[in-house]
Amino acid sequence: MLTNSRLAREYLLPYLDEMLDQSGSNEDWKREFTATIPEDKFEVYNTAAIFFTGAPLEVKFGVYRNGDIIVQCKGYYEAVDANDDPISA
Repeated sequence: MLTNSRLAREYLLPYLDEMLDQSGSNEDWKREFTATIPEDKFEVYNTAAIFFTGAPLEVKFGVYRNGDIIVQCKGYYEAVDANDDPISA
């Protein structure tokens, strides 16, 4: 378990970045995103999503032959029920 927030951020940021790069959301990480991740690493990707956005990943489609799954995260704006989303405001 990661207890130091600076170490947690450094460890988890590459996982979040990978998901955001896939969805094209890296310009605004607070928005909803969808990504394909390895099923066996779901926990670390989910931890990264929760750490940065406050929202867990939801599995949208089952396991593919290569062991990947498609996940979705509702993002920070929805997780905190903020009206700061510039698109929906």
